[in-house]
Order: sequence, then structure tokens, then C-alpha cells
Amino acid sequence: SASGYKRRQLERMSRLQNHCRRIADKDHKTHSPSLDDVASTLVNGFQILSQYSVLSCYVNKAGSSAWNALLAHLYNLTEYLQPQHFYMMQNELRPTEIQLRVAALTPSWIRFLMVRDPLSRLLSAYRDRIADNSHYTFQAAHYGPLILHYTRPEKRYQDDEIFYTNNTLRIIPTFQEFVRFLVQDPVEKMDPHWKPIYSHCGACTVHFTHVVHMETFTEDLVEITRECGMDSDIVSKVLQDSSYKHESKQKTSLLMTSYYATLSTELLQELLRIYNKDFILFGYDPTTFLSNLQPNITIDLDLT
Repeated sequence: SASGYKRRQLERMSRLQNHCRRIADKDHKTHSPSLDDVASTLVNGFQILSQYSVLSCYVNKAGSSAWNALLAHLYNLTEYLQPQHFYMMQNELRPTEIQLRVAALTPSWIRFLMVRDPLSRLLSAYRDRIADNSHYTFQAAHYGPLILHYTRPEKRYQDDEIFYTNNTLRIIPTFQEFVRFLVQDPVEKMDPHWKPIYSHCGACTVHFTHVVHMETFTEDLVEITRECGMDSDIVSKVLQDSSYKHESKQKTSLLMTSYYATLSTELLQELLRIYNKDFILFGYDPTTFLSNLQPNITIDLDLT
């Protein structure tokens, strides 16, 4: 319902603002860091819809395909609709640094980011971008050899051993190997499909007005499209596309235990460290899930 949506948004924005203040205090800053300092690194993650006064942070594996499908329908870009190359909307709507700064500081604009439980998002990224070799992905082609060389240094694989002739992976790194590689990679160098949302979107730098959770994705976007005046018949497209995404999200949730059970306590602690701010800022608590996996794990989600 609309009232439930408004209550959720108030709770989410209150959480985000309170914890951003705590982060600033911890870093001995009296206010959020200047957008001028970080606009150049953030700009690739954003989309701007000037005629609707909307700025959104595009988050892979958190509903971005459904959102971009909506935008492709909205602008009737058949070259993206027919082959379902919705990700190309990112190139169509990327703001300039100046546009990002202006939109981020103009009170009347709607600014939203899309979020998802970090552990669910990470597993979805692994399964879709690394483990699924039914189609080519940049992530598998780029990271596959790096992961294997890092986790299996004694093997000395040649490229033709790792890849099929169509550049899909012949040898697929396990989830454990993927995580072992990920935790030693600097956050700023991470692929957007698994980079922490806090860092990718500048969660405490851009003054967001709305937080869309993948768990309430359709209802959140229906309300946002109403607020900004997008044509109401577009909303049905969100519902259709997000219902498909919901099915894949359900599948991920059923597989969480079997994948994360392969990780050591130390690896799980490293993931908590990397995604600590995502858990806290966006209201996700991994305590029950991880405690069931590893009764002795120490879960310390604290910014202080």
C-alpha cells in the first residue's frame, strides 16, 4: 500500500542518514565528503532522467535489468527492446559530472538507489556472471583466469585449457575460489556486479531521497514512477519485468546455504568486513543466517 511504502521509505532514509552521520563522525568529518572530490569516480554508476527530475544509481544484481527494461520501453528504444540489451540504457542516460553534481544538490529532484541483501547479491553475481557458461560474460572472461591463477597457482593453466573456443569458461572457479579472490581485491577495483553499493553509489555523499529494496522492488518503483510523473502505463512493464527477476531472486535464496556452507569462518568474516556498511546502511542483518552456518562466528556490524 502507499502508506506502507511511505513508512518504509521514512525508516530507510532515517537509517541511511543516521548511519552516514556516524560514519562522518568516525572519520572526524563534520559533514559528508564533497561531491566535487568523488563525482568523477561515481558518474559511471548513475542515470539521469532530466525531464522527470530523477537521478538513480544503477546497481547490478539489485533490479537494474528490470529498471532498464522500463526505461527502454519508456523511450521506445527498439534496438534495445528486441534483443533485450537493456544494460545499454546505462550509456544512454549517464550524466556528466556537472549534471550529477547539480542533480545531487537540487532539493526538488528524486534521487534513489537500488539495494539488495549483500550475501544474496554476491551469490547472484557469481552464478550469473562467473558460473553460468551458457553465454559469454566479460566477468567470466576477465576474472576467470585471474581467480584460477590466484587459487590454483600450481596448475599453470593455459588459456585454451580455461576457455572454450567461444570464450566461455571450460574450467569454472568454485564459489569458494571466487570469494577467496574477491576478499584480497581492493574495493575500488572491484567489478560493479559485486562492488559494495555504499562505495559504488556514494551512499553518504549523494543526498538520496529514496532507497529501493529488491525485496519490495515493484511496489517501490510503482510509487516512485508516480511521484516523478512517468506515464502510468509504463508501470505494467515494471511489474512484468520484475516478476521475472523475483523468480531468479527466489532461486538464489534457496541456494544460499549450500554455497555459503563451503566458506570458512575466516572467509565469512572477510565478507562481513567488506560489506559491513551495506548491511548497516540498508538494514540487512546476516546474523541468523551466518550463525546457523557457523555457530562460532563473530558478527560485529558496528561503525564505531
